[in-house]
Amino acid sequence: IWTSPVELEEYIQEVQEACNILMKDNRKLRKWHIDIIESIISLMNIDLLKNKEIWKEKLNTIKRILDQSNYSAKETKGWRV
Repeated sequence: IWTSPVELEEYIQEVQEACNILMKDNRKLRKWHIDIIESIISLMNIDLLKNKEIWKEKLNTIKRILDQSNYSAKETKGWRV
């Protein structure tokens, strides 16, 4: 319980700032997720035997997205399989 309106306002400000950070991070993660999904869908329409280089390019794009995420290799291991 807050003892003054000033303390309450400070707390509200902290919560709002934390919320803004979470929203920003969530937007970034959703964007990467959509980009990865689109790359995977495009891979499903490419013949691996005939277009090995295109497959490699798409996989490298996915790897770059994962590298941008700033998550450790351990945290993204399941995604990289």
